[in-house]
Amino acid sequence: MGLIKNEIENINWLNKYGFEYSRNPVAGNSAGYERGYFHANDSEYLRVNVCFPNRKVYLYNEYECGGLLWERELDIPDGIYSTDEEEFINWLDEELDIE
Repeated sequence: MGLIKNEIENINWLNKYGFEYSRNPVAGNSAGYERGYFHANDSEYLRVNVCFPNRKVYLYNEYECGGLLWERELDIPDGIYSTDEEEFINWLDEELDIE
């Protein structure tokens, strides 16, 4: 493994869920695949950053117009790997069951 290969764990299937790789994501400050979602009647915006190398999902929830409401970290459970698309997405959907 070299400098380039170690930098990014390519998880192509996350792209089909709207996640894009970011070296400087808002959520978690750790390079990973990030996507944002409006929720709470579109008054809040949740940024979700999936970082399989750290086994973390970072959450950053803000007002729709900006301004932090809360931040959280989720540990990706043992047994769920970057190759387990359906299992990971099902787990993440359960964890993100917020209004």
